[in-house]
Amino acid sequence: MKTLFGKTLASLLGLSLALCLVFALLSITLIRQIHDEINDRALGETANLLAAYMPTPSDSSVLQRWALEAGRTSPYRITVVYPNGKVAADSKADPAGMENHGDRPEIIQALSGVQAKATRKSSTLDMEQRYIALPVKDQEGKIIAAFRLSLDTPAMESRLSELQFLLVTVIALAAVLASLVALYLSRGITRPLGLLAAAAESLPRSGSDAEGLIPRSGLVLKDKRHYIRSTREIQVLSDALDSMAGELSARVKSAEAKEREVEAILEGVSEAVLALDSELNLRLANKAARQLFNFSLDSRVADSTAVVSGGATAGAAAPAVAPSWLTKKSKHCLLEIAHSSELEEVARRALETTAATEADITLYRQGSQRSFQVLAAAYGWQQGVDKPEGVVLVLNDITVLRRLETVRRDFVANVSHELRTPVQLVKGFAETLTDGALEDPYKARRFVEIIDRNAARMERLIDDLLSLAKLEQEERGSLETKPENLRELIKEAVASIEYAAATKGLKLELDCPNDIIVAVNGGLIVQAVFNLLDNAVKYSPRAGAVSVFAKQTDDLVRIEVRDNGPGIPAAELPRLFERFYRVDKSRSREQGGTGLGLAIVRHIAQVHGGTVGVESWEGEGSLFWIQINA
Repeated sequence: MKTLFGKTLASLLGLSLALCLVFALLSITLIRQIHDEINDRALGETANLLAAYMPTPSDSSVLQRWALEAGRTSPYRITVVYPNGKVAADSKADPAGMENHGDRPEIIQALSGVQAKATRKSSTLDMEQRYIALPVKDQEGKIIAAFRLSLDTPAMESRLSELQFLLVTVIALAAVLASLVALYLSRGITRPLGLLAAAAESLPRSGSDAEGLIPRSGLVLKDKRHYIRSTREIQVLSDALDSMAGELSARVKSAEAKEREVEAILEGVSEAVLALDSELNLRLANKAARQLFNFSLDSRVADSTAVVSGGATAGAAAPAVAPSWLTKKSKHCLLEIAHSSELEEVARRALETTAATEADITLYRQGSQRSFQVLAAAYGWQQGVDKPEGVVLVLNDITVLRRLETVRRDFVANVSHELRTPVQLVKGFAETLTDGALEDPYKARRFVEIIDRNAARMERLIDDLLSLAKLEQEERGSLETKPENLRELIKEAVASIEYAAATKGLKLELDCPNDIIVAVNGGLIVQAVFNLLDNAVKYSPRAGAVSVFAKQTDDLVRIEVRDNGPGIPAAELPRLFERFYRVDKSRSREQGGTGLGLAIVRHIAQVHGGTVGVESWEGEGSLFWIQINA
């Protein structure tokens, strides 16, 4: 505050003195001009008056006596000059000894009929003179002489110096008085201003030091009596700064809240988001991106220049405080993090074109191949700038979508393939019968049996497809369930397969407590167990055994179906529950399988919130299980 007061006082004093000096110079110049004008006017009036009483210039002796008499009692010098430049009379010198005055400027102008004035050093008196020259005319208006009146300049200056000294003295006293008044007034202005400056210095200059520095009441004002005694303008300024401080505090809190909101949104986004600078160095990575590329930012310092919002061409204000999930501008480039030249190429293309770019790429992460749809958009690009500030990448995992598309294509191809063979057989034997085979009873019966068998196969296939479609609808809707006795449901499935098992001489074994009650869709559970038993009966050797075992553990119910068939190779187990997948395609078709039975079992388990699985040992048999919530 003392520094502010001293600087203000020095400035005011310097300004006062400068203004006084300028005023003095202007006043002196103005007085000199006024003085010169007054003297010129006085010389002109005196010259006109004396010229009116001047004798006829034709008699030079009379004219000389008149000039001496007129100039004896006055400070003026009188000179009369003929048109040829010869001096006719002079009140201060002998005309006979004076040089020709025909070349004097004022004389030349006066002889031409114009009143003239001049200031120069007199060659006769050897001092500076101020001249006024008038034309002298006769009665006919002809110029017969030039009348000149002059005054010594030193005499004029002496009178002017007195006025200048008085003026300078008055101005100096006024300057001292003005400085004292300014000093008094400045103390009442600078002191509250200094206090306001000290309070303003306590305000935060950035978001990093905002927290905790601004009190709720605004500025911290010391010695408030200075504000009470200050001018209205100072009080208004104080109130305005106090209001601004409170508003700044609210804005800081709002910015922090918005920053946390943006951080939470980005951290909650399932897509991986990466922000890169113009050199493709990492600046931002959300949680999904860190998990995808398996790196951590915990040890890095936040960078306040990182991108927020925009994404693609930035436009919104940056947060006051850099969030913790921003990385320090470093040399961790995209290729180092992602290990993908495809992704780097997409980012570079977006930087070069400054337009949003989409591409599908494949990344190999954690031992598996994953497909991603990448959206790349440059940000911070402006007219006149060579390139944008950086690029934002959004990676959407479409691995599941691609897998579903593959399953759909395979499904269509498999359905077409499964229906093509029986349809061709039915069509071929029908044409054979039409062409005359009906006349041969043996062939006709045999062909009709083939047609019936293939028609039944197509019927089973269509029934299984309808079952799958219905189960998929149940996945999207609500499944109707009610408490059922699990043993009774399994007994119903066993009863449905008893005839097929007896044909092969298989023994059916059931081990299930009678007290397991579970909320399920009974018909679907019966169908699932039947499908597992049907597979076990088909692939079990004659005189073998198929067992069904069920138990309840805590909140889970597990149903197992075991056979002693040839078993399943380990490489085939992961795809066993896919639609139309068969380990031995020719054998399964011969036995009437559609390739959809295990897929139906899986869907039934899923609509009940459960899972399925298989364990198999080649040459020893297989164990299929269903596990659902009790």
